[in-house]
Amino acid sequence: MQFIDLETDTLYLRNISPQEREFVFEEFTDEKINQYLFDADPMKDIAEADELIEFYTCPEPKNQNRWVLVRKSDGEKLGTCGFHAWNRAERQIETGYELKETFRSQGYMQEAMTRILDFASRIPEIRTVDAHICEGNASSLRLAARLGFSDTGKTVNYSFHAAEYLHKIFRKQL
Repeated sequence: MQFIDLETDTLYLRNISPQEREFVFEEFTDEKINQYLFDADPMKDIAEADELIEFYTCPEPKNQNRWVLVRKSDGEKLGTCGFHAWNRAERQIETGYELKETFRSQGYMQEAMTRILDFASRIPEIRTVDAHICEGNASSLRLAARLGFSDTGKTVNYSFHAAEYLHKIFRKQL
């Protein structure tokens, strides 16, 4: 299975690459982006962006992919979205996404996620997509509902800096 660049009416979804290092660093140093990410501190060094990119650009077959959202009209980079934690035995993959604050509430992430979910639906090895969403992240909870994710009723606590953060698990059948 090959992860490919994708396109929507208003966006290019480009596979993340080393050429995106400055954007990735900018994105993951942003406090608004990191507000609901409980797996790593905001980046402090460009080498951390390189490490993240390397994680997503490992050779095929791979268990993860990340796309950079690029607005067609002006080439502006808006955010990223993608898949990680592919459980091939269960035919299940997790999704994650983040968008720079300037571009929120304009439909960009819904458009991008609709496209990558469509892409995933064409991969026989994927039948369900999960999203672990912090219960305080109201905009992400609304997006998951608009995309057709259902609340599984399950939760998971993520420990980060000696604190617990409750996440609801949502699932979409493909």
